[in-house]
Amino acid sequence: MFVIGIFYCDSCHVHNSNVKKYLISEDCSYPSIILVPISTFSFYNMRCGRYSKRMWPTVTLSDRFKGSQGFEVHHKVAIEMEPEVRYYPVFRYDCRPTCYMDDHYFPTPATKISPELNSNRSITLGQKQSLATTSTKLFNAQLQPINVLSFFFLFGCGLVTGVILSSNLKNVPCNLLASQISVSAAPTKTVPLATVPVFELPRIGLKEHLKVPDVKHDMDEKELLWRASMTPRIREYPFDRVPKVAFMFLTKGPVLMAPLWEKFFQGHEGLYSIYVHSSPSYNESKPESPVFHGRRIPSKDVQWGNTNIIEAERRLLANALLDISNQRFVLLSESCIPIFDFSTVYTHLMNSTKNHVESYVLNGPVGNGRYDPRMRPVIKIEQWRKGSQWFEMDRDLAIEVVSDQIYFPLFQKHCKRKCYADEHYLPTFVSMKHPETNSNRSLTWVDWSRGGAHPAKFSRTGVAVEFLERMRSGSKCMYNGNSTSTCFLFARKFCPDALDRLLRFAPKD
Repeated sequence: MFVIGIFYCDSCHVHNSNVKKYLISEDCSYPSIILVPISTFSFYNMRCGRYSKRMWPTVTLSDRFKGSQGFEVHHKVAIEMEPEVRYYPVFRYDCRPTCYMDDHYFPTPATKISPELNSNRSITLGQKQSLATTSTKLFNAQLQPINVLSFFFLFGCGLVTGVILSSNLKNVPCNLLASQISVSAAPTKTVPLATVPVFELPRIGLKEHLKVPDVKHDMDEKELLWRASMTPRIREYPFDRVPKVAFMFLTKGPVLMAPLWEKFFQGHEGLYSIYVHSSPSYNESKPESPVFHGRRIPSKDVQWGNTNIIEAERRLLANALLDISNQRFVLLSESCIPIFDFSTVYTHLMNSTKNHVESYVLNGPVGNGRYDPRMRPVIKIEQWRKGSQWFEMDRDLAIEVVSDQIYFPLFQKHCKRKCYADEHYLPTFVSMKHPETNSNRSLTWVDWSRGGAHPAKFSRTGVAVEFLERMRSGSKCMYNGNSTSTCFLFARKFCPDALDRLLRFAPKD
């Protein structure tokens, strides 16, 4: 039995103050542990006698180590070891007597995962093993000839002792035995036990842990980003999880195309989430569309081209990340429309192996000319990228974005005036950190053919069936390694007077 309290337990990660983790037994002396502040496993090379060839090639003979069961580790290493799924299954199924997991499992992955953090020693002096454990390991040890002879010698001694005791018991008088039995059978007075009140502690279950806070929560910016950055390291979910798409609307006021979006979402409840970031000064003059009602997150003022646009995007991502079911994240504006039905959009996003953040090199004043040399050496000119503000990404990248404390502060400090952070931060960040997961294109169609600082707007007269079809299939791109004409799922910028024609020509599931 192990005393697992403040030292190490499954719930330790709930309390970030638990920086050190200790594994101790019930006969350990506390001072011998807590006075030594190091972060290590203890291990050393072992003989090959306990190695099973079935562990190969995941665990080779040279990978196999042995060490003390009592360990002490830093919070960082504990997080790495907790979801470890490469070595544990091998030890679980192939490390059987005379192999003992407590002697070998932790020392072995410690050498593979974080060897640089290990001092190769234990801080528990003279850790004792229980008699049962020692006997079991001794019995299961490989039998050498001298061990066999010792075993039979001890067995013979025990047998002779038993015979002698049996013969002596026959000479004991019967009346003596009877008197002993009568004494032992004498009635004893029963002392009632005091009633100990039983207190039932409330169960902190998974349901409470996964409860999604209301979008109108009271968390400040730091609290929100901190909570959103937390993520389980074990990929398999211990419950039936239905992945959802988070539709995040960055608006000045109302969602202009709300009736079209309502038609788009109809009948697909449970497969999507909606988040709206609008100007704090905006007050609805008329009732909101049902799908957007109550979906406004705590918002702040945003100016075009300012870094506070990125702050708003991170705020939207952070709120959406609080729902563990949200798997894909789409940024949209109030003038955006869907150009496919919901089922097509959902399937396309969930099956995609890439993120969709447009990122490219552009020489000239509106590209590399916006780079500030003061960003060096963290961001160099050759790493500077440009792209569309309207992105789509998976959960892993979204967590990286809200957790960024290196690149975003540089943009806040040096990307001002004519820099336009919304066109450079994410393209640069993704290109530097996760280029292999990015498709380098946006899923939102826009028309820049007319030139200028803003894309073309489309009113009622510009909406026709042929126009919508051209947006849906008029391009070629790569999707999961194959060529496709489905390159865009959304489009902008559409004026409110185009709504009636868009509703008429909207795709149906």
